[in-house]
Amino acid sequence: MTDLRNSAFLFIVFLILVLGISNIEVFQERVLNFSPAFFVMLTLAALLGVFLPFLMSINVYVGLWAVVYLFVWYFYFRVEARDIQVIIIQFLLVEISAGLSYYVGKQIGQIDSFVEGLSIGAFPNRTFDMDSARDKVDAELTRSRRYHRPLSALVLQFEHEREKKQLKQYEIVERDLLKRFAFAKMGQIINEYARQTDLVIRDRTGHFIILCPETDYQNSTYLAERIQKAVSLEMGVMIKWGAAAFPDEALTFDDLVYKARERLEKSMVAALNEAALVDKV
Repeated sequence: MTDLRNSAFLFIVFLILVLGISNIEVFQERVLNFSPAFFVMLTLAALLGVFLPFLMSINVYVGLWAVVYLFVWYFYFRVEARDIQVIIIQFLLVEISAGLSYYVGKQIGQIDSFVEGLSIGAFPNRTFDMDSARDKVDAELTRSRRYHRPLSALVLQFEHEREKKQLKQYEIVERDLLKRFAFAKMGQIINEYARQTDLVIRDRTGHFIILCPETDYQNSTYLAERIQKAVSLEMGVMIKWGAAAFPDEALTFDDLVYKARERLEKSMVAALNEAALVDKV
């Protein structure tokens, strides 16, 4: 946490100094007259660096912005015939912005992973993420096609809050932490009711997906109802779900999930409409 605070403070101070000093008229006229394209690159390097640490290393990210800057120089700065000193300083500032923002993003990612690890440690389960489950999913679909066996997919999600209110900063953090632990607890409950042969997956949007081999649509709905009841009793919250069956409704995993999501969304819309009618009464 200290590293994040220090890196974020340094990053913000850097941006304030660069943007503040560069907007002083005397500085622009007598010292350095930065190009508008420079400010665009500085801002993009600062924003994207916070979100890209998971996709590439810092060397790749900083190198990417070096290539972008050279590209802009060739097609823009070179035409303007700007002073070489300004070109070099702009390049260094863009690179520093990319490096500092990347480090902030990395620190945020580490804290995020730490909290995620705590929640999973508190409620251990055998839930897969979408990437690690892909091979297992393909194997189950191949087996179902080859032997003409039923297979179904369930998509489960917490019911949306009916009322949204403004939260203070500490309340937002608290809600995020509670949400992570709630997802971990929900994953544990799902795994208790799922069979050993079922694949329990959590995607990037927070949905739980259960792939049920040797299970038709009707039996998958029984499983969903048992999980719904258990989550309601143990956690005091409601979940909504949608199901789809192979091969009657879809032939690929993505199509199965799409069909199940479609039913999930319809059930959530129906629940919201029902709640609105109750509130009117």
